[in-house]
Amino acid sequence: TSFSLMTINPPADMVLLGATVVLLLFRVIDDEQAWRGFSSPSIITIGVLFVLACALENTNAIRVFVLPLLGRPVGHASALWRLCIPTCLMSSMMNNTPIVAMLIPACETLAARSGLSLHVLLMPLSFSSMLGGM
Repeated sequence: TSFSLMTINPPADMVLLGATVVLLLFRVIDDEQAWRGFSSPSIITIGVLFVLACALENTNAIRVFVLPLLGRPVGHASALWRLCIPTCLMSSMMNNTPIVAMLIPACETLAARSGLSLHVLLMPLSFSSMLGGM
């Protein structure tokens, strides 16, 4: 499963569903165990938040609302402050993973228009979402 996700780049949901079916067919897991994983409230919540994140990205709502908040920083330090504080606040109310997924395109745009290194922004984005979610 991990190998196919890393090399072939298929849709993750199809690979994981296929792996579950294979495990069911070979009787490694039973029906109850298979459905328990898919019906977990936390999995459903994360799935719904990913749909929301995708919708916000496709409608450019993130760029409309988040990019003005980030402004045009003059250096990496000010960009990190402008990025990390809202990320901490949002992740204190929502799940971390969809927040990071929503903000990655905003980080890409911010780095491109400000001449900043994207690599310097992405790791603190992840860490600030974890910090806010504690």
